[in-house]
Amino acid sequence: MGWGSKMDELTALACRAKSEADAFSELVQRLNPLLGGLAQRYWIPYETDDEVAQVLRIELWNAVRSFRSGHVPFLPFAKMFVENRMKTMMKRRVYGAKYLFMNQMKRVDEQGPANDRGEPLPGTTPAVEEDVVHELVLKAARERLYELLEQLLTDLERECFVRRYIYEQSYREISEQLELVSVKAVDNAIARVKKKMMNHPAVVELWNSVAG
Repeated sequence: MGWGSKMDELTALACRAKSEADAFSELVQRLNPLLGGLAQRYWIPYETDDEVAQVLRIELWNAVRSFRSGHVPFLPFAKMFVENRMKTMMKRRVYGAKYLFMNQMKRVDEQGPANDRGEPLPGTTPAVEEDVVHELVLKAARERLYELLEQLLTDLERECFVRRYIYEQSYREISEQLELVSVKAVDNAIARVKKKMMNHPAVVELWNSVAG
């Protein structure tokens, strides 16, 4: 079977998948190598591997629903569709991290320490728990740090900095996920960040409080 035949077969399967659950299940199996590659390439903060796989299946279903036969084969359409969705989601998660900190801070402030199910622990109150006070201070510092980074850094510099020092990714991981030419581009961006930070003592002080 040639490449063109394979693409035509997937296109027909995608058209059936719009209304047939079995066809969609088969499509997911056929495209597992593609989805697995995207899962490795596009890292989503706060998501487990299983959750990322579920996100990819949902986006594949969205691709099926959006697909119109007769224009392009389904395979390149699906790849572009899912990649664009993952890029957008990844960017929102990274740049939106400060809002997560704000929500967490509000929850802890209102409810006190919570267990894994989000339920307040008995016998604890924020006013008397040193660890909660420390958490609030730390989250406030992180929020302010993100605000300053948004003002100070370019999009590339901010992405590289957050991925490297907040999420502890390697230069190679950052380079691959941001589709940069080489790890040298990451190194250069980080170098610019450090230079800018040294000229802004407030940022350095906040970073030391967060990283320390």
